[in-house]
Amino acid sequence: MYDKWRANPFPRRTVKRILLAGFPGLARTLTYDWTGFPLMRTPLEIQVALALRSAGYQVIYKPHPDSAQFMGSMMQPYVDHVAFGSFEEAASHVDAAVYLYPFSTTFPYVLLHNMPVLLVDVEGRDWLPEIIGPLRKRCAVVTALLGADNRISIDDEAIIDGMKTAETLADESFAQRFFSHSSHDSGQAYP
Repeated sequence: MYDKWRANPFPRRTVKRILLAGFPGLARTLTYDWTGFPLMRTPLEIQVALALRSAGYQVIYKPHPDSAQFMGSMMQPYVDHVAFGSFEEAASHVDAAVYLYPFSTTFPYVLLHNMPVLLVDVEGRDWLPEIIGPLRKRCAVVTALLGADNRISIDDEAIIDGMKTAETLADESFAQRFFSHSSHDSGQAYP
């Protein structure tokens, strides 16, 4: 994958349009922790969208395909556009991406392309140092907190500052290590 991406990277542009990758809005948990319940993530998606818009960015919401109509209509008032087509099509029209969940199947796609990426991660995730170290060189990672009221929250300034930091990060060591054929051929093991 890495070698293919290197042959055809997205050009880096001034960040104006940001893709907000939607969390599945289903009545079931799709993650290993209970904060993955969709209704816990929706207020965080809204907060992130509003914070980015208040900073002058255009927010394009890409709902998860399993709940596109439901979540797309729910998020419509808070974003500039809802992209119902393929992820690849939506990603080709933005300058950066924001994820609220690192286990999305599209997260590696944006890490492989030359666009700024912000990950809003919920506190308590136990990252392996050999993964989070290179990841923080490729994308900005900010931590949302789980409050006593069981709500996920983050300061709007942390979101905006995270996006500004993401614009400065373009290190390829994460993609080289985890997606390059040559790293696998050399016998380098996954962490």
